[in-house]
Amino acid sequence: MARRVKIKQKKAKAQAGPAPLRLADFAHPGDVKEKTTAFLVGFGGPIGLIMLIYVMPKRDITSPVLLIWAVAAFVVHFWFRPAQELKRAAKNAAASAEDVAFGNVLNMILGRIARLYPAASNVKAVVVPSGVEPVIIGRTVLVPAGLRSNLTEHELFALLAHQVGHVVAGHAVWLNLLRSMSLLPPVLHWISLPLVPLAQMLRRWSYYADTTADRFAVLLTGEGKMVAQAILRLALNAEPSEERVSAEEISGHLARTESLKAEESEIVTHFRLGEYLKERPDLYGRLRQVVTYANSDGCKTALGRLRAAAAPQSASG
Repeated sequence: MARRVKIKQKKAKAQAGPAPLRLADFAHPGDVKEKTTAFLVGFGGPIGLIMLIYVMPKRDITSPVLLIWAVAAFVVHFWFRPAQELKRAAKNAAASAEDVAFGNVLNMILGRIARLYPAASNVKAVVVPSGVEPVIIGRTVLVPAGLRSNLTEHELFALLAHQVGHVVAGHAVWLNLLRSMSLLPPVLHWISLPLVPLAQMLRRWSYYADTTADRFAVLLTGEGKMVAQAILRLALNAEPSEERVSAEEISGHLARTESLKAEESEIVTHFRLGEYLKERPDLYGRLRQVVTYANSDGCKTALGRLRAAAAPQSASG
């Protein structure tokens, strides 16, 4: 009786192209360091406490209860609430003709980003009726409908590239944890207690995560000025009552020079923008980081590799 013999065919190896970007090419030096510290303190402290209680002679049921409590907090904040928020966003997605068109523009921009950086494919945008800034959950960007009339297409590209940067750098799940804990109803705050040390440390890390995502956006846009302008416009959009500085003044300020570096010494004194930024050191710090990185040799090298990697795809497309 003849036996079937499976013939394994070796797949032809794809030709090696230019090396893709590494996280080290655009990550802020404090990103990985602060995240590692957050894990050691946030996870190590509660786990150490549970183990200490477990080895005590009269531990009764304290240790198992603490363990179940910690697991419940993880399930709620890492899975249940993000899943519920995505489900609610899909159900309540803005459905007017203008917002549908806006959603199409956003997903077209994400398609352009994916062509530049294929690892960012399958990220999609959903337009939601409320909110002041884009939020990344998993590989979905929730974009408030109000941004439709407040930002240009180039600024939207920079903001979406920033959110994709969070995905590429592996930030999304930890940013979702912070968001979930901040939105939890007060009556349920008790369930978050096992994760409070981790959240406190991650809040410090989130500044560096944003800076890393800003740097990724600089590489995708090819310039620091557009990323800085998008950051400032988004900050103003979150403060509609701010009257000392306007988006038009910011645009005029940023358009007056070909290089942000040339204006770095004046950015805190030009127009009324100076006082606005002095009161927001984190925002000013992000802008300085964008300026510094956009004019660094590391950025120019990474930008060259990114363009070289995207060139064969552009030619085949």
